[in-house]
Amino acid sequence: MKIRVLLVDDDQAVLVTLARTLSVKRDIEVVGEALDGADAVELATSVPADVIVMDERMPTMTGLEATRRIREAGITAPILMFTADDAVEDRIIDLTNVRFLSKGRAGFRAVPDAVRELAGGKGR
Repeated sequence: MKIRVLLVDDDQAVLVTLARTLSVKRDIEVVGEALDGADAVELATSVPADVIVMDERMPTMTGLEATRRIREAGITAPILMFTADDAVEDRIIDLTNVRFLSKGRAGFRAVPDAVRELAGGKGR
């Protein structure tokens, strides 16, 4: 069974890169993409996902606010906060089942393993 992943980033090039990086993995399936936090909340409540990969700095609603609203909606899927904003790492401590991954330090190649880790080995 594949790990179902939702991608959220306001940069279309980042979304395309993330989708390509994950889609070539046999155990991962991208099931949705959103360009801002508000769309992320709507998507997360309508498309079942095992992991959500979320940026922080986005128009309309930040990734942190979207994460809070997703949790308020009862969605418990793990969230990978994949962002260039390293200060977010300190602000996610109070959020349930959220992990930080730096775009600048870790890069896109680290995302598949982080997704697998958050999914608890589901796709293997």
